[in-house]
Order: sequence, then structure tokens, then C-alpha cells
Amino acid sequence: MRNELGNMSNGAEDKVLLDRIRELENALAERIRVSDTLLESQNRYRAVVEDIPAMICRFAPDGTLSFVNSSFCTFFAKYKEELIGHRFFEMFPSEEEKTMRRQLAILCKEAPMTTFEHRNVGSDGRVTWQDWTHRALFDENGRVIEYQSIGRDITDHKMAQRQRTQLERQIQQTRKIEAIGTLAGGIAHDFSNILAAVTGYAELALVYLTDKSPARENIQTIIEAADRARELVGLIRLIGLDEETKPVPVQIRPVVQAALEVIRSAVPASVEICESLACESEMVLCDAGRLQQIVVNLCTNAYQSMRESGGTLTVGLVPFAADANSENRDPSLKPGPYVRLTVSDTGRGMDEKMLERIFDPYFTTKEHDVGTGLGLAVVRGVVRTYGGSVRVSSSPGHGTDLSVLLPVLTSPL
Repeated sequence: MRNELGNMSNGAEDKVLLDRIRELENALAERIRVSDTLLESQNRYRAVVEDIPAMICRFAPDGTLSFVNSSFCTFFAKYKEELIGHRFFEMFPSEEEKTMRRQLAILCKEAPMTTFEHRNVGSDGRVTWQDWTHRALFDENGRVIEYQSIGRDITDHKMAQRQRTQLERQIQQTRKIEAIGTLAGGIAHDFSNILAAVTGYAELALVYLTDKSPARENIQTIIEAADRARELVGLIRLIGLDEETKPVPVQIRPVVQAALEVIRSAVPASVEICESLACESEMVLCDAGRLQQIVVNLCTNAYQSMRESGGTLTVGLVPFAADANSENRDPSLKPGPYVRLTVSDTGRGMDEKMLERIFDPYFTTKEHDVGTGLGLAVVRGVVRTYGGSVRVSSSPGHGTDLSVLLPVLTSPL
């Protein structure tokens, strides 16, 4: 009887032990399943983070990187091993770093995110732009423990935006000059009629005067003044695109060379002239005399900007193709082959406000004792009558580059 009771007791204990073992096995299996699920989820998350076409990183408050994805490595052209443990801030210029630190310093639990643009300069000197969204991660005490940042390269967008701005500025300037040209053409026509009357009546007055009359000299002065005013009317007509001379086919290189011979005698010794004339046989439709005068005037403006400090005057002549699909193409140019005449100086340059006014009649950057005139307004008017355009780029302290584009004559008239 006792043996039977002992056997029953041992059987119950074994059953409890087996049930406990089964519970542990089930719990272990569940933990393994949860661990596998978590690992699978992490792998999926990592795959998404690695494949997403955006730069993703995490870094400590001092900027030490703890995570970077593949896009981040690709953009900065470095392996993960080269980035992890290094400072995120060191990857940007000092001014950008200061701005970034100021933006991150104001993040709090109520406003943990900030988005702004960063400018970067690569080792090759290339300027790039990124749009970054930074999120601060806090501990239970409200202290920042890490930052998570997502960035995308917006360099192409920035360049396209800049090109659109330049094109809009060119269109506005073209419309402004067209309005000035229309006004100038009307003024020139009316002024010419007035001068004709002044000259005509002055010449009639001379007929009734004797050779010894004291009024003869005064009337002759009136006629000479009217003649000088008639030359001014000719310049005004150029602004108004009222071209009177008939353009003919001209080989452009000899015209530029002749202009350089004229200018060499006037340029001071402190200014060095460099020329690079690549066009050998290109023909343009223009008036050779006026084209030579344009080159002389442009070179004169260039060396006068360097008369105090000295410098280099560079004249170039190269082929140029106007592309119809180019975003920054001058809207006044038809697609096709051109020659580009470039006059560059290393003078004091001009700021954006000056650049916006350089084609205005009588606007000048020269001192009053150096002289003023219709300047680039006339140059632009002449060039436009030949189907070309004038481009100017400049910045203070870095000189000025002025280009004249003229269409190449591809077939005989």
C-alpha cells in the first residue's frame, strides 16, 4: 500500500515537471519567434534606410557620427569606416558649421525638428547645396542624446533656379532696352527734323550777309554745332536700331587686329595686352568701320578701368554655338553658329546694381573728367542690328568680361 502511494506521488511530480518544461519550451520558442521577427523588422528597416535616395545619419551632440547610410557615403565619397566616429560638423565650411550649431541649439521637446539649407565646398572646389532636416532625440530628463538628420542634394535645383533668375533678368533687360530704343528712335527722328530747319535757315542767313559781317562767324558756329548734333542723332539711332549703313560680308579677324593696332598706341605701359584670335576665316554681316570702332571703344573702357592700378587687357575671338535648348541662352539670339569677341580686364569691376544699368544711355562708371557718352547702349544697338548680342559679367575687385556675339555668315548673299 505504501509503495502504491509512493508511486502515485512520484508520478504527480513528474507530470508537474514535464508541464514546467513544456512551458519553458513554449516561452523560449516565443522569445525566439519575437527575436526573429524583430531581426527581420530591423533588416527591413535597414534595407529601407540603405536604399532610400537621401543622406541619413545620426550623431552625438558634439557631432560624432554613429550611423550613416549608403547615400551619405556616396555623396561625401567616403566609406562608412571613414565616417563613423568622425565629426559631422567638420564636413561643412566654418560659416555653415556655425549656422548649423545655432539652429540645433534651439531645438527642444516642444520643437524637436528644424529644416534648412547647407552650402558645401568639395575638395575639388565644387560648390554643392543640401537641404537637411535635423531632429533632436531626448532622454527622460529632456537632455539631447543624439541628432538624426536626413539630407538631399539640391545642387541641380539651385543651379536651375539661378539660371531661371538670370534668364528672367535678361528678358527684363531686353524689354527695357527695346522700350528705350523705341523712344530713342522717335526722339532722333524729331530731333533730326529740328536740326534740318536750324541748319537750313542758318545757311539762308549767310546768303544775305556780306563777308565782313560780324554775324557771319556766329551763324557759322551755329551750323557747326548743328553738324555735331547730327552726329549725336546718328548715335541715338543706333540705340533705336535705326541702322542707316548697309552691312556687308566682313572677315572679322582682320577687323579686330586693325582695332588692336589702333589701341596699342593709347594703352599705358602699366597695362599688358594679351590677344587670342582663333577665328581664321569666319565672315559676319556688318559694317567694318563700326565694328572696328566697337572693338576700340570696348578696349578703351577696359584699359581705363586699370589706368591707376595697371593690369591685363585680354582680347579673344573664338567660335560659339547658340543652343536652342540651353536654359541660359540669350533669348534674343537665334540658334546657330556665332563668333564670340571677348574683351576682359582685371580692373575694379562692377557690382550688380551697376550691371543692371550699364546699357542705359549716358550711364558711366568713369569719373567726370574722363568723359561720358552713350557707351554700351550704342555698342548694343549696333550689335543687335547685326543679329548679335552683348553679354557682361563682372564683380567688384575681379574685373569685367564683356562678350560680343555675332552670327557667322554661312551662305553667300
